[in-house]
This record gives sequence, structure tokens and C-alpha cells, in this order.
Amino acid sequence: MKDTKVFVDLDDEITFVSDKVLKAPTNRVILVIPEKSSVIASLVGLKMLRRIFDKNNKDVVLVTTDEIGKRVALNAGFVSTQRIGDVNDDLWRESIALKKRFAEASKLSNKIPFSEDIYAVVDNKPDSNNSISSDNVDLNTNNNSSNDINDSFVTTDTSLPDNNVYKSESVKRISFESTDVDDDTLKEEVVKNQKIEDNIDNLSKKVSLDGFDLLVGGDIASSDDTVHTNESNSNKYSENREWDYAKQDHANSKFDDNNSSYSPPHVNGVSFVNSILGRIPKMKNAKTNRIFIILGVFILLCLFIIYYLFLTSADVAIQVKGEPISSTATILISPNISSINTSKLEIPAKVFVVSESGSDSAPTTGSKTVTTGSFASGSITLTNSTSNSITLSSGTVFTGSSNYTCTNSSSVTVPAATENKSGGVVTGVTYGTVSFTCTASVNTADVAGDTFSVQGYSSSELTGTNPNAFTAGNESSQTEQVVSSSDQQNLEQSLSSQLYQRGQTDLQSKVGNYSLISQSVQNITVNATFDNQVGTQAQVLNLSEQTKTQGEAYNQNDFTSVIKSNLEGNSNLVRNMTVSIKKIEVISGQVEALVSYQAVLYKNTNKTNIANAIKGKSFSAAKSYIYGINNVKSVTITDHPRIFSLIGYLPSSLSKINVSISD
Repeated sequence: MKDTKVFVDLDDEITFVSDKVLKAPTNRVILVIPEKSSVIASLVGLKMLRRIFDKNNKDVVLVTTDEIGKRVALNAGFVSTQRIGDVNDDLWRESIALKKRFAEASKLSNKIPFSEDIYAVVDNKPDSNNSISSDNVDLNTNNNSSNDINDSFVTTDTSLPDNNVYKSESVKRISFESTDVDDDTLKEEVVKNQKIEDNIDNLSKKVSLDGFDLLVGGDIASSDDTVHTNESNSNKYSENREWDYAKQDHANSKFDDNNSSYSPPHVNGVSFVNSILGRIPKMKNAKTNRIFIILGVFILLCLFIIYYLFLTSADVAIQVKGEPISSTATILISPNISSINTSKLEIPAKVFVVSESGSDSAPTTGSKTVTTGSFASGSITLTNSTSNSITLSSGTVFTGSSNYTCTNSSSVTVPAATENKSGGVVTGVTYGTVSFTCTASVNTADVAGDTFSVQGYSSSELTGTNPNAFTAGNESSQTEQVVSSSDQQNLEQSLSSQLYQRGQTDLQSKVGNYSLISQSVQNITVNATFDNQVGTQAQVLNLSEQTKTQGEAYNQNDFTSVIKSNLEGNSNLVRNMTVSIKKIEVISGQVEALVSYQAVLYKNTNKTNIANAIKGKSFSAAKSYIYGINNVKSVTITDHPRIFSLIGYLPSSLSKINVSISD
């Protein structure tokens, strides 16, 4: 079961606290009370709350750090703790058990006058061998034995809590034992040494009931005047002999001032009440009469106040003249704004994102020439007449005397020329030579013996000859269709556009009641894969692509809310507002909307403020306050029930006042 937490302010009244708890949606209520609150300073008030909560089936645990208040709460039947976190199932079980024990105590702690204001309370504590439950006590006087009487007892304690709530000048331990006594002796022994006449205003007893202390007697006794007895005893006692029950049930009783326990007599409820009513006019003690009168007036006043605070309500109908207004406003829309900002005219934007994927293809438009076979080739011999070796890189051009050209496919090194000597005398020079294959640039062959010059060298340095004719070649060439860079760009642009259009449609359906800002919508390519790269021979190019489309959207009702809140502030009332959007544009990276609006403004007519200002006031004072508001034409106050019109005061609870505004 869930718990409801109710927080009490320092100056809250008991009636207001009661109203809060009764309106709680759950039966379990954690009542958080600050230290030094007046709510926990009054035992009478807490007892009143205890009864109201019990009648409305509310289980309540108090949370407070006020030590004195805890003791007062315990005597009123409330379990308390210092922290909300300490409230657990065990504490709830303790609270419910305490509630049940107080309910039993309420039945048993009825006022039974032995003399003046002394009362007896039956304790049904089942924890000792010499005590029994009240359910087992035989209230038929014909069957009561001395054991029956001794088994129903009360223990009293002269020690009282050390606080300012309870004080007593006279606490008496009394007991009954079986003996024969007459009426006069019974009366005299009960009031013996009590000094009731001097201390009746402070008389009280502290009675131990099943693990807790209950104070009874004096002006803090139970106000329940019904005596709970067995109906079978209704004819056993005389209505005119108020002490018959003492004589009949305790024919063998005697009083012992040193004994702290007693067994109260069993009385008939009707006879007892009638005897009380018969005795009241005969009471000679002025203090006692005054206490009963004051107590009766106090109870009636409390009932009247409770009825007035909790059961009355009022309707306040105010007729005012509104002021038509019309204007424009520029409102900033941004996803960086978490909530409506009334003062800055800003509203939040929500970002929506959808993902798209697709594929497309297009013919290729690129081309290149491709050759097959081989050109003519032959062997060339180079002669180096220099004293240094010469290295020729691949691709060096060799030109024949008939303009026949060829190139080497790899580098060629020609050795240097060397001198021939004999006896130290140079007899000649041996030139360096090398032969290699040279490939022509045409298919036709060249005749043997052609002389070739070398690109970059003079004929005196390097010369070449072909000792054999070149072999003719079979080379052929053709143009092929390949992928170009423009093919890739065009295909990607086309597919991205398709996915973007699809993303806008999906985005619009996703925003629901929001309005999409078209200027903010953008398409982002996540991945694009081509099946062929630029220069690859292909007739068709294929592309697979993934994109995401995102955009910002706003709630159009936010325009009305931000403008209305700005106009109302803390005092005005705005009605019949209409808002239309003029334009939305992106300025410096921010989305701004220009809107126009029309409305009717009622100045200083905030309903909550009015109700708060007039609560608890007289009708005339409330009307004077309301008529002081601008443009008020009439005020009508109707209270419920109408009998309280004689009093002429509004309820003090804000929730009980309904304020309505009309033209």
C-alpha cells in the first residue's frame, strides 16, 4: 500500500491539517510536522484529530523532531518518528495496534462517578495471570464472584509526563476488595483523604493500558458519556439509587488505601445515565457546575467551528468588463530551451529523426582506349666511345636513319671504351658495346643495318645499329565504356534526393501534433557504397546508401501559453485568445517565429489571488476588496449552506471558495 505524505507548515491550524489528511488519496498518511508547531502542542486538538481520522479510516504516523510534541502525540494515540525514512511496515503495524488499543480504551474509559469527579477505568490487559479480557468478564451480577471482580482491575501511577501539558495536584490510588459495605460507607471510603473540593480542577489519573499510559479524570477524561455494559444487567439496578451498583456488586467489598488496584462495579447504562442527569441539578460544588457548563459550551463551539471550516463553501461570481487587445510578438524556438520562458518569449523545440535506406543505378558515361597484341621489335647494338660507362633508363627513344623509332622496356648500361697498349704504348681503342631488345611504336618491321641515334647523346658518344631486321607486330586498339567521377556524383545526388523526400514524409508523420519547421530539416548521408570505382570498365554503376533526416518541431499551443502567461503575470486574466503565425525564419542559426494575437484582458482578476485575499473575511469586506479591482461591474456571494449567511463570513479554506469571472 502506498503512503501519502502531508507536510504541515509552522502556522497551520488543526482544522487545516485535518482537511489535508482527509483529502489524502490513500488510507495511510505520513504527517510531517515541524518543531514547535502548535498542532502538536495541544493534547485536546490531537485527540480531536485522532477521532476524526479514525472515523474516516485514516492510519496516521507523525514525523517530527519535537520531543515534547512526541510525548503529547503518544498520549493522543499517535506513533511518531524523527525521519520519513524510518516509516516502515513495522511502524505502521505499531500505529494500527496503538489505534486499536485506544479504541478499546475509549470504550472502557467511561466516566463512572464515585464522588464528584473521580472516575474508574477498566483495563483489559491480557498479559498477567490475574487479569482477563473484557470480553470474558461476566457482567451479570448474579454470577460475579470475588475472582471475577479481582480479574478486572486498573493500575494507576502517580508519575506524570514531565511537560507543561499535564499537571495534577491530587492523584489517588484506590482499590476494591470483597467485603460487606453499605451505601454511606462506600461513599465515604471513596472520597477519603482526597481533598476533592480543593483540587477538583486538577484531578487526573495516569492509567497503564497494555503498554501505554492513558490519563483520565478531570478535564482531559474521555468525553464519551456512554457507559458500555452488558445489556442483560439493564434491570438489575434502580434508576433512582445511583449507588445501588456499588452495594449490589460489592456486597463483600472493603476499601484499602494501600492497594493500588480495584475492580469497578458493573452498572446498567440506562440507570447510570439517568442517575447522572438526576444528580446534576443537585450538585452543590460551584466549580464542578462551572466545569460542566464550560465543557459543554466548548464542545458545541468546537462542533460549530469544525462544521464551519469543513462543511461550508461559497461561490463568488464576479462580472467584469474586459479590455480587447491585439498585437504581435517574436518568439524564439530552440531545442536548447527545456521549458517555456515567459519573460523572454521562448518556447522549446523537439528534434525528430528518421532513418532511410535505398539503392539506385545509372549507365556509365566514361571511356578509354585499350590496346591488344604487340608492336614490331628487334635487337639494337649500342657502341660507347667515351671513357665512361653510360646507363640508359627505360623508355629511351632510339631513332633510325629511316625515322623508324623504338624504345627500351628496361634500363641499359653501355660499358666505357678501353685503350689497347703494347709495351706501354697505346696501340688502339676498344669501344664498349651492348645489345638489347627495342620495341617499335608501329606494327611494321625495319630493315637490317639501319643506324640509330640515342636520345640525349651525340653520335660521337653513342651509336646504335640493328644487325637484323625488326619483326613486324600484331597490335590492335579499341575504345571501352568505364565509370567516370561525374557518374558517381550524379548517382549519389539522385539517390540522396529520393531518400530526403521519403525522410520528409516520414518525419512529418512522426511529429504528430507538433508542427515541423521546414527550414530546420536536413538530410545526412550515413553510408554510400558504389559497386565500381572511377576508371573501372562497366556499363552500369550501382549505389547503396543510408541516410538520416532530422528536423525541429514546435507545439503551437506553446505560442498561446507563452503569450497568455506573459500577459497574465501574477494578477491578470486572459480569455478568448487566438494566435496566428505570420512567418518562421532562421536568423543567425536560431529559429524565430513572428506571431499575431488577439485576446480579452481582465486586469487584476487572478481567481486564486482573489480567493486568497477574501478567505475568512466578511461578505462586505470581500465585496469592498473586489469592487476595488478595475472594471468590476457586480459581485455576488452565495454560501452553502445558506444558514451561514446569517454569520456573513466566507470560509477560511481556499479550496472552499469558488471564484468565477464573467463578462
